[in-house]
Amino acid sequence: MKTILSFLINTIEILEAKKVSINLFPLVAPYWKFKREDSDFFKLYKKYGIDSTIVEQKVVEWKNSLNKQLIDSFRIAFIRDQAKDPITGEQSLDNFRKNSELLKWTLKNFGYPSMQKIGLETEDGVFMPMDTYLNHMAQIEDYEYFKTKLIDYVNSGDIPPRDYAEMVERYLQINQLNTVYGLKRTDDEFIKDSVIINRNRRQIGLQSIKHRRKITKEFLKKIR
Repeated sequence: MKTILSFLINTIEILEAKKVSINLFPLVAPYWKFKREDSDFFKLYKKYGIDSTIVEQKVVEWKNSLNKQLIDSFRIAFIRDQAKDPITGEQSLDNFRKNSELLKWTLKNFGYPSMQKIGLETEDGVFMPMDTYLNHMAQIEDYEYFKTKLIDYVNSGDIPPRDYAEMVERYLQINQLNTVYGLKRTDDEFIKDSVIINRNRRQIGLQSIKHRRKITKEFLKKIR
């Protein structure tokens, strides 16, 4: 009886893990171009009885669920975002301002254009990293609007905390102001303000500086 009960509990745990793995797939799908070459990724799914056919099917379902209107709009925006002046070789603040208007309109009508809405790369190969997009919002007059507005999307999980923090830190760097999240800091600033910095990081869901260093150190050990 005890053996049967243990078997049933184990089966339930596997089924629950399989369900969770499938539900979490949209978080992985945007990186599918790279993940499909990762054997460890397939081993993890195979462990719970999810074969490659199911994974491929989920990718197709995810792609079909994307907002085609937003993809077309942001495809143009990202091409514009990377365009450089033929004379100066610099990216255009006017283009950043145009992209700001698109982001405002999107927030009003669709919410934040996360990877779960627009993906990471278009079918014709236009790369669409929203962290870069937000970074450029730090360079124009609408920065304060986005700093206030986007925190709600950080709290809801639509924006990775790091992306938001990078935008804020970019603004502070441009204006030669002290760091808030410790991403662009001097050692003197860290020693002086580490308690405040760590508190700010926790408020948006970032690990403490010490914890982050530990994770980075362990990661570097694995890849060496």
